[in-house]
Amino acid sequence: MKLIALCLGACLSVVSLAANASSTTYVRYQHLGKIGYGKLVEDSIYPLKGDIFSDSSLSSRKMSVRDVNLLLPTKPEKVFVVQAQKQLGETQANDYQFSFKLPSALISKGVPIQIPTDAKNIEYSSSLVVVIGKQSKNIDTKQASAAIFGLTVGGDLTEPNWLQRDAHSLRAKSADGFAPIANEIVRGLDFTRIHVSSKINGKAINDDALAEMTYSPAEVVSELSQYFTLKPGDLIYIDLPTHTVEVKDNDVVSVSLNGIVKVENKIMF
Repeated sequence: MKLIALCLGACLSVVSLAANASSTTYVRYQHLGKIGYGKLVEDSIYPLKGDIFSDSSLSSRKMSVRDVNLLLPTKPEKVFVVQAQKQLGETQANDYQFSFKLPSALISKGVPIQIPTDAKNIEYSSSLVVVIGKQSKNIDTKQASAAIFGLTVGGDLTEPNWLQRDAHSLRAKSADGFAPIANEIVRGLDFTRIHVSSKINGKAINDDALAEMTYSPAEVVSELSQYFTLKPGDLIYIDLPTHTVEVKDNDVVSVSLNGIVKVENKIMF
């Protein structure tokens, strides 16, 4: 039994390495009062010149991660939340459920999430987050693939009692800190090999292959573009229903993408 477990672990490591082999990681940072993007290689950042979403080049100089302040990955105009779990045999657009968050709900990893005092219970859904790289409207899935800059992970916090009480999801999903997100953006990942794993207080909640449970990022982006103009830096949280848990005071929740990007925050009531 122990041998089987070791073999499975080795196989997963090989799959993870293969999936991440051609990927590139970027971060947004502040250094000496200036904000920029850079390519992250281990503990070093290589600054980018120009606009990361349209025309940029890599600088030869590098900085240590320890010497900069890592920021939210983008300054989005819009932050969408999409529930897009596939049901066997169903491929219709009405499988999608859309909602949104205010950009002010975004919070970086490591920052405690202070829950409002009148919240009764909080649900945390782990999410794959799509980062838009091109302005897009009414696009098909092929065009949507080209419109995606990269991927990261985050958490979708919801207060279900507020959701029932209000006529909309604004308060229930957009309170300050209700959208934790990793600092890194990853490009070049193969969707068929993406795994998102979640933990609460160090205990695994789930580890899922996204290709088996959700529409592809391109399908989600295409569907959203039928209703909204997507702009560079916009974020789309794709919720993973099997990764939804109710959180309590002092819980620490983490979400990881292929083991290379992680967001982790402490919940405080």
